[in-house]
Amino acid sequence: MPSSLIIMLMYLFILFAMPVIVLLVVFATRAHNKRSFKKKFGCSPEYYKELKKLKELHECGILSAEEYEAKKKQILGL
Repeated sequence: MPSSLIIMLMYLFILFAMPVIVLLVVFATRAHNKRSFKKKFGCSPEYYKELKKLKELHECGILSAEEYEAKKKQILGL
């Protein structure tokens, strides 16, 4: 009888505790990655995505050099 209790407790742990642990690890990793990104590149990933789109628009000729620089300064807060 005690072995079936142990098995049942293991199943309960797998069903309920493991998903919570996995979620905590995932969120902690995401937060760490954002901090690492900001430390490495000097801006948040959102700014980086905006700047990347802006550069693509400039390279395609949609934005002039002046417009590109003005918008870049606005995004970076300069």
